[in-house]
Amino acid sequence: MAEPFEIITVPDFSGRTRYRFEARTILFLASWMENAGAARSLPLHIACVGEPPESVRRMADRAGAIVTVHEHLSLGGAQGANKLRGLDVEPRATRYLLVDTDVVFLGDVSTIGDLPDCISAAPAAIARVPTHLWKRLYAGMGLDFPEERMAMIHSEVDMPPFRREQFEHQNRDTASSPPYYNSGVVFALWEYDLRSLWAECMELGFRIVDRSEVGADGIVRSDQAGLALSIASLRKKGLEFRRLPDGMHARWRHIYGGTPTPDEMQILHTTGMMNGLTSSGGFSSGHPKPLDKWLGQTRSRLLSQLRGDIRRGRPGIGIKRFRTARQRTEELRERFIEIYQNQIVGVV
Repeated sequence: MAEPFEIITVPDFSGRTRYRFEARTILFLASWMENAGAARSLPLHIACVGEPPESVRRMADRAGAIVTVHEHLSLGGAQGANKLRGLDVEPRATRYLLVDTDVVFLGDVSTIGDLPDCISAAPAAIARVPTHLWKRLYAGMGLDFPEERMAMIHSEVDMPPFRREQFEHQNRDTASSPPYYNSGVVFALWEYDLRSLWAECMELGFRIVDRSEVGADGIVRSDQAGLALSIASLRKKGLEFRRLPDGMHARWRHIYGGTPTPDEMQILHTTGMMNGLTSSGGFSSGHPKPLDKWLGQTRSRLLSQLRGDIRRGRPGIGIKRFRTARQRTEELRERFIEIYQNQIVGVV
């Protein structure tokens, strides 16, 4: 039997993004109620930065979620620090799954509990930190720069190379990067004290990297470099790392890449969904407009990849992938509509 764990997410209602987080949290909770299966018996914690709106409290009550309210966290100006508020909650299990609020549950995640005691995450989508900055970060933490390399998801699913690199050798590094992970789904044990280590690594990055440097945004505007350094530090102590299965952290690139299929996805990270909402009530109009926006955004991303496949002389492969991906996007939209109709309509 899978070992129990708790699920934690951190919506931010403290600033100008509060409306997007309201809509994201509503869909997060609705998808949990609709699709989480056996995981529904596990503790679900909504660690809110700022007071949550009444709509979120109603949905959380229906989902049986624990709601706590926390102050905004600033680590010397490092962005992404609020996620660590999720690791300030009162533990209710020995292990946890820390997830971004823009994930949608499509299946039972309780099997993550089959993992041994370890820290687990999935590769980042693309390389965002140049090698020379990685070397500076590792030295700052007193760690040897690793020889290990890993492909980012963009390369794993054979996406076209970038036409315009954000920094020199980004395409090369996306195919073969120092260990770098997406922080949207992270599994760990409380005893590892990831909270303190991650904060230390994020503060380090903010101190030793100049914002004006090429590639600095991957450090000072993201928590993911700090997570990579934290995992490296834990591995140095002898703790085990395991890669999350792709179905436990699927992204839009997987849709174009062809695997996992929608039926094989337990968690879909809908990066960017609800961006641009400037008022409350994203789901209150009787029509799920945020979901339509996600569909349009995803179609645009898929079309961009098709163009890339055509540019690299693979029009036939690109057209086949695009058609399959478009069909799967429609399948996912239907899943979202089911969640909306069954769990949101009449409640929000």
